[in-house]
Amino acid sequence: MATLSRFDTHEVFNQSPPYENVDLFASDIPLKEAVADGMKNLLRHMLEQGPPAEWNCLPVVGNASHSAGSNGAVVKPAVSHS
Repeated sequence: MATLSRFDTHEVFNQSPPYENVDLFASDIPLKEAVADGMKNLLRHMLEQGPPAEWNCLPVVGNASHSAGSNGAVVKPAVSHS
């Protein structure tokens, strides 16, 4: 048995080895499907209602300010939730 330092609480024997050279996202089909569904829902929401209110800075497409030489970004002040 190895000697424990004063900061260790116990030895762990049932931990898997580190994953190396493995794409866990690509190998998880249910996760990929859930992400795809979430993106579809986000796109549907943005097309119907615009972007979520939590986003602070979003590009404006087709805004009149484009013709005035602006980059078209709408900058909202950050909101503190503390």
